Amino acid sequence: ATERGLRTTRTVSFPSMARAPEDKGGEFRLVAVKAVADAYPLRGQLTVRDAHGRELTLGQGPKPGSVWADAALLHGLHLQIGDALLLGETSLRIEQAILQEPDRGAGFMSFSPRVMLHEQDLAATGLIQPASRVTYRLMVMARKRWRVCVRRSKTRSNATHCAACVWTAWRRVALRCVKRWTEPKSS
Repeated sequence: ATERGLRTTRTVSFPSMARAPEDKGGEFRLVAVKAVADAYPLRGQLTVRDAHGRELTLGQGPKPGSVWADAALLHGLHLQIGDALLLGETSLRIEQAILQEPDRGAGFMSFSPRVMLHEQDLAATGLIQPASRVTYRLMVMARKRWRVCVRRSKTRSNATHCAACVWTAWRRVALRCVKRWTEPKSS
């Protein structure tokens, strides 16, 4: 993808426990941890609340050494922006409260409060171990020149030479598979 000039970023998501420091009560909560790379998010923006209560719209995730957390988690652990949050074997400073993510799904872990950190801090937590339920995602976004190629490909006979054309062909196959899987089975 990068050889073809496409923009990419990665995320790593998994359930875990987050803890407040002992001087703040030391309570635990189940959280949905999401480690993000520098380019996250490729599309859309994150809406967060800072320590002064201002809503900010940002085009990047947290910096190394800090975390962003859902307001519900902060309330549940009696924490505020600027306090420490313990994740596994590390302590990270809460920099923002997450209000909205462009790619947040509706699965089981979406009901747990989100904790977002930079991917550089993930190894220090020691949370990913054998048998961890981890989801790795590679996000890819085409640049404008690929869209032009896709439009032109409708008139060309050998349209499968660029990544966007291959993506278009793959998408058609995927849509057929989804249709086949979701149609009622005949007995």
